[in-house]
Amino acid sequence: MKGRIPRSFIDNLINQTNVIDIVNERIQLKKQGQNFTACCPFHNEKTPSFIVNDRRQTYHCFGCGAHGNSIDFVMEFDNISFIEAIETLAQRLNLEIPRENLNSQELLSLKTSSDAYQIMFQITEHFNTKLKDYKNRDAMDYLIKRGLTTEIIDRFELGFSENAWGTISNHQYFKNHLVSLENLGISIKSQKHHTYYDRFRNRIMFPIRNTSGKVVGFGGRVLDNEKPKYLNSPETILFHKQKELYGLYELLKVNRNPKSILIVEGYMDVISLHQAGFQNTVACLGTATSDHHLRTLFRYTNEVICCYDGDAAGQNAAWKTLTNALKFLEDGKEIKFISLNKDEDPDSFIKNNGKEAFTDKIINAESLASFTFEYYQKNDQYLNKSTLTKNILEFIELIPGNANKLILTKELSKNLFINEEQLIKLNSQQKVKKIKKYKHIKKTPLRVTISLLLQNPQFILNEVVPSSLQEVAELKIPGLPILIELLEICVTNPYIKTGQLIENWRDRDEYSYLKLLSTWEIPMQDESSDNYFDYFLDSLDSVYALCIDKQIENLQIKSNKVGLTDLEKKELTRLILSSKD
Repeated sequence: MKGRIPRSFIDNLINQTNVIDIVNERIQLKKQGQNFTACCPFHNEKTPSFIVNDRRQTYHCFGCGAHGNSIDFVMEFDNISFIEAIETLAQRLNLEIPRENLNSQELLSLKTSSDAYQIMFQITEHFNTKLKDYKNRDAMDYLIKRGLTTEIIDRFELGFSENAWGTISNHQYFKNHLVSLENLGISIKSQKHHTYYDRFRNRIMFPIRNTSGKVVGFGGRVLDNEKPKYLNSPETILFHKQKELYGLYELLKVNRNPKSILIVEGYMDVISLHQAGFQNTVACLGTATSDHHLRTLFRYTNEVICCYDGDAAGQNAAWKTLTNALKFLEDGKEIKFISLNKDEDPDSFIKNNGKEAFTDKIINAESLASFTFEYYQKNDQYLNKSTLTKNILEFIELIPGNANKLILTKELSKNLFINEEQLIKLNSQQKVKKIKKYKHIKKTPLRVTISLLLQNPQFILNEVVPSSLQEVAELKIPGLPILIELLEICVTNPYIKTGQLIENWRDRDEYSYLKLLSTWEIPMQDESSDNYFDYFLDSLDSVYALCIDKQIENLQIKSNKVGLTDLEKKELTRLILSSKD
């Protein structure tokens, strides 16, 4: 993979980074015994269940299951990518990030994403300058006619892309960064002529910023009736449509903990509402509200208010947002809905009706229960009372907060004229049926050994040598290759921490599984370190025994099919005697 960050650098970065410091810089930790605790930043809770372990250099939440190392925490809390998290931690330590397998042209065009951010800054300045150029006054006139002031235009740093194919690609400065421009979605390379041309032409440009204020992409709107009406940046190393929220950076500059956040559909909706004083407004980028969007929103507020366009597409988007939001509705979290007329959007509504009318809309926003019943009653397939009851009960069960469940159950009882106690009883019966679906880690010698080694890499210092396991590395036993690799890493790096250890699997299928095992609370009568080490040795012996049994099984199968050589017969006898010891 071109531009890959060397594993050795990542290991060194984690080794120099204390997860306690990283978490404490973002949330307040409290010392409790050997660990540090706090209320989890990734879900709503009153009693702290978020633990940071200094010895293992990991964090774990017993409420929502969030866990990982320093890199994982920065990615999740700061809402950034893996590469950006590496850069954040490296910058904190004043370390320069090396890159592998980059040719000279690529090194010149895109050494790190820091260079990419600088190029996006220059592009933003370019678009902004073009908007203020008198020859492009039609673009500025368009914005003024839409009711925007020069102050709000400057606040959001709006710009204009000229109606030409090479304004950027042929620019004296940018033509030296054509590979980067292509990687960042600004220019497109012609496969036929092998030349570059501008992606955005004759459009009002909306810079899209991450929560740090850096421009990661653009949205462009046409001045006339050309299609597509809106054009967004493609997915790039900086821009991920499912993660970014337009206007969030501007919102957080004003208030880091807003009472509520309004979520709308379009760029102009956000800017018009900010201009009218509703600076708690954000928008998705032409896509459905994702889990990532909702997790981010509920991190900053307890109340999300959806105000989508009044057409069918807008109402469907509202319903999808509601269904995605259910899993985040812990007690204290709330989602509401503002309904607009068919031909209205937030931008047109506030222009036609004013700030006070929109304030009334917010005050009278529909609750989760009200919107849910209104939606179900509009669908013919749910006219049957028993079917409606069944589906809404299943819907309620997706909500984690008991208080929110109770509110919705009461609303269901009132709307369907069904006794509330009967509904609660029916709901409990459905819950019992679902319990069987929950998955728990089944205790096996291999899982216990892997888990204990992940959590206690220092066990390898007690001269536990994996040589006997190397002899059976080819056996087809699920999990055995992972254990052998773990042992090899621990032998090579005897002082490695848990956070460093699991990082070796980040880009592999086993990563999530190993993260889970790294926080697995294995039931023990005595939790002293010596007892855990004895347990580890016993489990390792059980793994050896499992390998011997597998070898015996393989030789016996071969004996029955084609017979064994004299050497194999002696080996089978040795293994059988060994298994009896």
